[in-house]
Amino acid sequence: MFGDEVEEEDRLWYQLFTFDGADIVEDSEMLQALAHTYSQHVSKYIEGHIWHHDNFCLSVSDSSVGTKTDVPNHVGGCMRYGDNVEDEWLFFFLL
Repeated sequence: MFGDEVEEEDRLWYQLFTFDGADIVEDSEMLQALAHTYSQHVSKYIEGHIWHHDNFCLSVSDSSVGTKTDVPNHVGGCMRYGDNVEDEWLFFFLL
């Protein structure tokens, strides 16, 4: 139990919502294309970086699959950085 609490403290959860005018883009194919574009854009900054735990990655969260949620479809993910502050700061730079 204690280990689970510590594990949650060293993680960054991120959700990126895309807007088209006033509406949130929820089309899974469009979000997948955006995740790919974003990943290509940040690749020049993370090339050669040795991550402490988890690599930076983006995936599409589809609210129609799995559990019901009020959160619309979006690009996001989770990254565990552990004690490595450099990973945490690089992540925020990428955002």
